[in-house]
Amino acid sequence: MKTFKTLILISSLAGTAAFAQPVNCPEGTKLVSNDTVFYCVKAGDERLDTTPYVALHQNGKVHAKGQFVNGKRDGLWEFFDEEGRLTGETNFKDGQFDGKRVFFDKDRKVLEEQNWKAGNREGDQVKVENGERKVRKFKADRLVTN
Repeated sequence: MKTFKTLILISSLAGTAAFAQPVNCPEGTKLVSNDTVFYCVKAGDERLDTTPYVALHQNGKVHAKGQFVNGKRDGLWEFFDEEGRLTGETNFKDGQFDGKRVFFDKDRKVLEEQNWKAGNREGDQVKVENGERKVRKFKADRLVTN
């Protein structure tokens, strides 16, 4: 059975002064930080080993959420704009893109869909420009058809 640590990450381009209140870590965890990143980890353990992950925009809305497994991104990660709208979904395996990677506009229409395998583009890569779908095919991260 895997043990999960609580992680709250706050990233601020403007630095720490933008936050009126310090990050409140849940009981049993402690605050770890550098100049632009704050997160809570299990007391006595400062690693991002196997833990849920949430990053926040400066305004407090979720920027990204996903999971770390053995210190690397794994599974489905979701990304949001400062208004809280979903802007992308990316699948990771062992810290690399693996599976679908999708980008959305503000109305959640697909702008681009990529396929990845072990960190390399693989298969159809679809981009929508001016309402038209453009498809390019990749094999082992090399363009095979344009």
